[in-house]
This record gives sequence, structure tokens and C-alpha cells, in this order.
Amino acid sequence: MCAAFALDRVWGQDSSNENDDLEAALEEIRLSPGDSNKWETIHEIFDGLIADDAADGLMDIALGLTEEFDQRGDAWCLLGKVYLGQAGAIRGLTGFEGTFRQSLLYQAADAFRTALDRQPSLLKAGNHLAFSLFLLKNFTGARREARALAETYPGEAYPVYILAEIELRCENPEAALRLFRDARGKNENLLDAIHGEVRALIALEKFQEAADLTVELITRAPARAETAPLAYSVFEPRESYNDAALLYHRLLEVAPRRLDVLFYLAVVEYRLEEIASSRGHIAEIVKSDPSFDGAHYFEGLLGEKLRLYDEAVASYRAELEKEGRYFELSLDRLKILAFTKAANGLYEEAIEIYDSLLPILPFDSILAANRALALAQCGRIDEADRAYELILETSPRDSAVLNDRALHMMGTGRTERALEMLEQAYSIDGNLDSCENLGAYYLFVAKDLEKAAQYLGRVLEADPRREKSLILGERVKRRFFGQRGD
Repeated sequence: MCAAFALDRVWGQDSSNENDDLEAALEEIRLSPGDSNKWETIHEIFDGLIADDAADGLMDIALGLTEEFDQRGDAWCLLGKVYLGQAGAIRGLTGFEGTFRQSLLYQAADAFRTALDRQPSLLKAGNHLAFSLFLLKNFTGARREARALAETYPGEAYPVYILAEIELRCENPEAALRLFRDARGKNENLLDAIHGEVRALIALEKFQEAADLTVELITRAPARAETAPLAYSVFEPRESYNDAALLYHRLLEVAPRRLDVLFYLAVVEYRLEEIASSRGHIAEIVKSDPSFDGAHYFEGLLGEKLRLYDEAVASYRAELEKEGRYFELSLDRLKILAFTKAANGLYEEAIEIYDSLLPILPFDSILAANRALALAQCGRIDEADRAYELILETSPRDSAVLNDRALHMMGTGRTERALEMLEQAYSIDGNLDSCENLGAYYLFVAKDLEKAAQYLGRVLEADPRREKSLILGERVKRRFFGQRGD
């Protein structure tokens, strides 16, 4: 595709200064394809668009440039930058996202290699190739490329910065700190090196130095996205939340519209038990951007803090829909809330939460068993029976589920079937719960004191302080002596 035809996809059909600038730069390149300064202008425009997440149409433009100027390394370097930008927009935590991100990084590395084949002296392509390999965790390749660049261009800071990042990732913070400082010495404006130096100081537990350098970084680049989480990582190990709050307030003075700063301020206020202020800030974030990652999760935590459990459930469910970094944490909180509701006799409410979680976790037998138990406890016996049967169809050797099922059957008078299940559970793994439940069965149902004593004795031999078995054992003794008339 010719690069000119893709311009309307970068910003839509509306005319803009950026659109005009890029279009003009592309026309100048066609007139003077060997002019490095004109290529540098396009690099700057691309870098700005990628940094501003406004690069949707740049892929078509970059591909068009590689077709028009196949022998020009700059064209291939621009394509690699777009792949890197797309990979950076994907968290890549698990599953498809992670695989797709890896694919983009490999394509970026290939584009940068092609750029170097065309223009071996194109330093930015070498830097980006080393960085791509670093992101791919190919530390050997990244180190090789970065060292070669550092030797060829001894005054360049970026290759040294990449070497520092590799050392930090390989858990060598002292070497990393030296290299980050070396990179800063070569280029004081390389903010990535300052950011890396802070992380190395944190790893070395030099928190005060890290805090001072973080303030410097924030002062110099208040709009930098990484400053908010970086500041938290500096103060959190020492629980210096008051200092963190002051820093975030300072950040908001220079960048009042940054929701990420407001989010971390709310987190810090939550740690400081300033619940009303934290809740107000989280509400502001949710109103401004309902898709903000983590906002509904902390809204849920604040709801729990105020015992607004129904609101907390709704917040955690909203966080699940984002499928972001707080997905697993929200699931865990919902599980705890469901269990708490059931423990407090709110069985129907617990079942409602379990019903919303099971489609997400269809193979979680413990979750399904807790739901079945809640059904039984609120008198929905037939539904509980079906629920247990479904669980045991998929997990027939789950001793915990068999134990729960057996206790449910004992509660509804089906004692013979309950005994079969307890014996089956015990035969699977001989766990103490099964053994203890068998002791309780023979004590209360079969009234066989010898067998009750036998099973409870096994439990107490393995765990002499197990409270339930100690209590049951005392009952066995009292009944035994009562029968003898002592």
C-alpha cells in the first residue's frame, strides 16, 4: 500500500496539523529519498504518534514506505518502531495476548535487522534491535548487540542503558546501577536511565536515594507515565505512605488530569485509612474513565471497608469485565465475599455470587462445592444433590467434594450412602478431614465407639492439637466410661 493512501487512517478523515506535517514529510522524502534529515523528521513524527497512542494507521504507512524505499534502512526502522509500539500497547500477561505480543516483538526485531542490512550505520535501528531482543528475554542476543554498539559508539548512552536493564533483569543490581549512572553521564536527558537507576536503588534497598531521584524524575518529567507506579514502589516497602501522598499531591499540581496519579493517591489513602478521601478519588476516576484498570477493584475494597458488601460485589464484577491486571484479585475477593455471606446465613446471596463466578471458573470444584453446600444449607436439597453429582462427574476422586457430599447426605438422613462416600474419600488420599469425619460418623450415627476412637486416634497421632478431633475424642471417652458405669 502506498504510504499516502493510509494517512486518513491515522487520525480519521478530519484534517489536522499532524496529518499535514506527515503528508508534507512524505512528499519531501519522495523528492529527496537520500536526505537523512528528511527521514529524521518522519522518525520524529512517528515517535510522537506512537508515544501518544495515536498510531492506528501507521502500520499501513510504514509498510508502504518499505515497498517504496526497500533499500532504505530508515523505512524498515520505522516499521519496526510501529511493531514495538503495538507490542507496548499489549500487557501480554497470559494466553493470546502474550502470544500476540511475542509475535509483534519478533516482527519488530526482524524489521530492525533488515534496516541494519540496508544501512549498517543506522544507530537507532541497532538500539531498537537490542531493546527488542531484551523484551523477548533474549538477553544473550541483546547483550551482544548492545556491547557492539557501545564499542562502536563509545559516546552513546542508549546501548549502555540496555546493558544496565539486562543486568537488573538478571538480578545484578549493583552492576546495573553502575551502568545506569554511566548512561546518565553520557546523556543527562535520558530519562529511561534515571528510571532504571531508581529501580536498581530499590533492589539494593537504598530507599532514600531512590526517593530523592524519583522526585528529580517527577520534577523533570511530570507527565511521564511510569512515575506514578515508580513512586509507589519507592515508598511502599517502608510503608512511608504519608511521603507518597505528598509526592502524588505534588504531581497532581503539575499534571492535574492524570488519572493514574489520582489512582495511586487513592491507594495510598486507603493504606492510611483515609477512606472517605480515597473513595472520593476512586469515584472521580470511575466517572472519568470506567475502563480504568483497577479502579473498580479498589472501589470494591473500599466498599468492604465500609461494610457495603453489595456495592463491593458490584464493583468486583465490573472489574472482571475489564479482564485486566486486577482480574484474579477481583475473583479472589468475590470468592471470599460469597463464603462470608454463606457463613453469616445469607445463603441466597452467596449462591448468586457463586452463580456469577462458575461460568468464569467452570472447573473450580471447590467453588462448585461451596455453592452446593449453600444450596443444601438454605433447604434447596434437590438442587444441592444435582450440583454435587455434576461436580463428581468431572472430579470423581476429589476427596474434599466427597467429604462435603457425605456431610450433606448425613444431614438429610442418607447415612449409608454418606458412609460409602467418606470411606471412598479416605481411600483416595487418607487425608485428615476424611478420617475425622469417619470418626464423627461412628460416634454420632453408627454409635460404634471403638471405630470412632480408632479414626480419631489416627487424626490426633498426625496432628495432636487438632481442635475438632480433640473435642470428639473427649466425647468418645465420656460415652465409653458412661457405658461402663465408671
